[in-house]
Amino acid sequence: DPIDCAILDLPHYLNGNELKVDKYISQEKIKESKWTKPILYEYPSSESNEHIKRTLHSQKHLTHEIDRLKGLISSLRVSLKIKLISLEAQYQDKIAKLGDQKLKEQFSNLKQKVDALEDNNKNLKSIIQKTELENSILEPDYIEQLQYEK
Repeated sequence: DPIDCAILDLPHYLNGNELKVDKYISQEKIKESKWTKPILYEYPSSESNEHIKRTLHSQKHLTHEIDRLKGLISSLRVSLKIKLISLEAQYQDKIAKLGDQKLKEQFSNLKQKVDALEDNNKNLKSIIQKTELENSILEPDYIEQLQYEK
């Protein structure tokens, strides 16, 4: 069992006071208590009949408190696992959405760059066509001029 436990002699005293532990079971009550329920209850040490009655119940109360704490720890482990799974799923969705959004932005940027390059390509093609047209017009004159100079 991974839970650390201490076995106490009965009656057990701390600083002259007997330690008494009560049991608490309800998970709803645990949630409502917000962890304020004390674990150990101290009683003054005396030799009265009341003290003897409390001493006889100490082991029973300690056992009940240990059981309550084990239930509490088990309940906390389950709730923490559920919260962890929930957070992981929530953040995986956010990361996936963020990744999708970044990919869409990159795609949009690349599409804009492609459009700009296509426009630039069209402009260059039109310049080449104009230059070829001018060359085709000037070429016969140039050939004629070369023949005249010979």
